[in-house]
Amino acid sequence: MRKSIIVLLVVLCALSVMAGDKDNLTSYLLVQKVTVNNMKAETYPALIREFKSIATSVNSEDYWLAGTGITGNSYDVFFVSNFANFADLDKTMQGMEKIYQVIQTKNPALVTKFGESEQMAQSTMWHLSPALSYLPEKVDTAHATYWMVYTFHIKPGTMSAFSELVRERIDIVKKANLNDHWIAYNSIAGTDTAMMFVMPIASLSDLDRDDSEAMKTAFTPLVREHLEAAVQKTVAKIETQLIRVKPEFSRPGPNLVAANPDFWTVKEPVVTADKKVKKTKKAEMEVGK
Repeated sequence: MRKSIIVLLVVLCALSVMAGDKDNLTSYLLVQKVTVNNMKAETYPALIREFKSIATSVNSEDYWLAGTGITGNSYDVFFVSNFANFADLDKTMQGMEKIYQVIQTKNPALVTKFGESEQMAQSTMWHLSPALSYLPEKVDTAHATYWMVYTFHIKPGTMSAFSELVRERIDIVKKANLNDHWIAYNSIAGTDTAMMFVMPIASLSDLDRDDSEAMKTAFTPLVREHLEAAVQKTVAKIETQLIRVKPEFSRPGPNLVAANPDFWTVKEPVVTADKKVKKTKKAEMEVGK
């Protein structure tokens, strides 16, 4: 249980690139996917609020973004934290230890509640790949309400070939002037050899954009045949995940909030003494929605 609390404070899926006031292209991501016990899903938001409140009470400078799966398991919650180097991570861990001590002193029951509400937690660590990113300066984390995440699990011994495949695709997209942009990360711990491509989305309506004609011109049958053959040789599995950003589960940094206060500023539910149970239940949001 103690480990679950500490990991939750440090991390997270899905995945964004700027939780606090650091540069957009922070070198490392720590990602945690938590599967919430469906029997405890109704009370999980209240636990997160309490956790965030404690972090604020000790003036913690640790920030994170969170989201829930639109696709996949609706009870999966993704927490994302970034850091510039491992010394930065070590500092964050020390800060989390301080918060854990406060929890143990003032509210030890919170540790138990988290342990009961989370069925499984899996952490992975990722390193930024500037060479395989495309127009990362267009990434606007502050106004992203969804994340589209593509994870390619690479066959052993083929990472160089896969990297070349991505560079070829970047050249094609650039020449066709397609309105695409993404940030690429390669796995360094917690999973097999993999590449993750993150595409923040301001609105789901962005996915309605029709680039079919430009795609036909850029990706001719010969080009598609070449790329598909290269994928078969280098990729063991592809995962695509659409994640909805959850401000109420996140603890964004001041700069992020200032850039989009309407989205990131969460109005906490008001609970009166005589209608506490009723209003609390109404205020809680289902984890997967």
